[in-house]
Amino acid sequence: MIALDRRQHVTLVWSGVAVVLSGYQGSILVLALPAIARDYQAGIPALSGLGSILAIGTLGALPLAALADRFGRRRLIAAGVAGFS
Repeated sequence: MIALDRRQHVTLVWSGVAVVLSGYQGSILVLALPAIARDYQAGIPALSGLGSILAIGTLGALPLAALADRFGRRRLIAAGVAGFS
């Protein structure tokens, strides 16, 4: 087993939390679709584009990796959290 220092351990834990919450985000949309369809009087097929938008949004990770290398990961994460909230 590889020994981790405190910083590496904290990074690993927060990365795991981010992965879990990312999966939760996708599954909560599936649970919310019937209520969204009812509130907006739209059929579920009409709202299927929301899932596609969510999936396409993950493609943004590719260019964001280069931006993180250029401007710093901490700044990019802070901007992402501010934009998402």
